[in-house]
Amino acid sequence: MTVLLILGLLVAWLVVAFMLGVSRAEKEAGELVLRKGRLADAEILYYERDEYLLVYFRFTPQGEAEPITCNNAISPWAKRFAPGTIVTVRYMAKYPTMCTLVPYAPRASF
Repeated sequence: MTVLLILGLLVAWLVVAFMLGVSRAEKEAGELVLRKGRLADAEILYYERDEYLLVYFRFTPQGEAEPITCNNAISPWAKRFAPGTIVTVRYMAKYPTMCTLVPYAPRASF
């Protein structure tokens, strides 16, 4: 019985550690995009409530012929721009779907 309790606690600890690691990696990726990403104009398409509030937008990466559609999870209390509004996006040149809408970027100290 004690062995099962110890194993259960170990598994729970590993799950929490994994979740914290993923969260940290996502934050670092977002900061990298904000620091080194290219700028582009994006058009707000629509918002969708899922687990989070998702904002969908479209932009054309430099050197590409077709626009791509992406989304970012934002705070439900964040300012919402009307669909069709043009805002700034930062994206990674090699991976344009790795992008962040600048108005919704968390305030970071780099």
